[in-house]
Amino acid sequence: MNHVIQHYGPRALLAGLLLAPALLPAQELIRNFGEERVGTTALSFLKIGVGARAEGMAQAFVGVADDGSALYWNPAGLGRMSGGLFSVTHLEWPAEITYDYIGLVQNINERLTLGMAYAQLKTDEMPVTTETHPTGDGRTFYFIDQSLQATAGLRMTDQFSFGISLKYIREDIDDVSLSTVLGDLGTFYRTGWRDMSIAVSLSNFGGVVQPDGSYLPANSDDGRRQDYEEFSPPTIFRIGSAMTLFSYNEHHLLGSGQINHPVDNQESYAIGMEYDWLKRYFLRGGWKINAGEESWTLGAGLDFRINRMAIVLDISYSDFGILSESKRTSAQLAWEDWR
Repeated sequence: MNHVIQHYGPRALLAGLLLAPALLPAQELIRNFGEERVGTTALSFLKIGVGARAEGMAQAFVGVADDGSALYWNPAGLGRMSGGLFSVTHLEWPAEITYDYIGLVQNINERLTLGMAYAQLKTDEMPVTTETHPTGDGRTFYFIDQSLQATAGLRMTDQFSFGISLKYIREDIDDVSLSTVLGDLGTFYRTGWRDMSIAVSLSNFGGVVQPDGSYLPANSDDGRRQDYEEFSPPTIFRIGSAMTLFSYNEHHLLGSGQINHPVDNQESYAIGMEYDWLKRYFLRGGWKINAGEESWTLGAGLDFRINRMAIVLDISYSDFGILSESKRTSAQLAWEDWR
């Protein structure tokens, strides 16, 4: 069986590249005037990138996916890990919105690694405003998004790995809520040329979602309540590649590139780089192309080793144009030679 996987691994990856968009024909994963699809999906918090390291590289991370944020970017990355790790990411978003992501990964055997994650986006309580009370009528409401995820990564060969995630998603806005189950798929392949990788991920795929309950339209004459509209999830197809561009003594430069194809927007691109010295000190930079107000990113990191334990601290800064900036901080505790 193993020799069959080794022989067909590259072909399986190519098949994944060609067939992944066909998994969701109803959601028009193929390009179709992306600008016209803006605002057509729900659960937009699922599009917020995880990990200060990944963000420092402009989110060109599907082809890297070798730390705790692989739970978000490419579940196949888990199949290449050993040991285990616990990671936390905190994000300060424009408009005083905060986003937190917690992940746990543990290698089970030489082929299987399991993981789980919890994510939460929330706002502070906000006043309820009306036409007659534009500054608030004394009531307040809040907004909260949550995701609970289970992931499995399988190392098929030394070159090829596969991963899958299932996520329970819930959104609450005042007294309106919706919930659903979505999935992620990923593949990761080492080409055999130097350390070059090619990877593919399909995130947030599933059926349409609809808020619970009903509402009374403002212009209703007969007093009939209506059900809320159905929306598609924010499915996104990503393909990326990464490799070491330069290595001399204790100096290394990693480069990565990525194409992002969401169902609710136009295609975008990302280029990222990571320089490290002694595999302990890191500087990162990247550029997002055709990504709206987002453009350049910067980041830095430290990796402290204590016997077979590691503490990794990362920060990143992202330019958001007229929307100010976004700052991420991440911390990771790893054990048993996790890389």
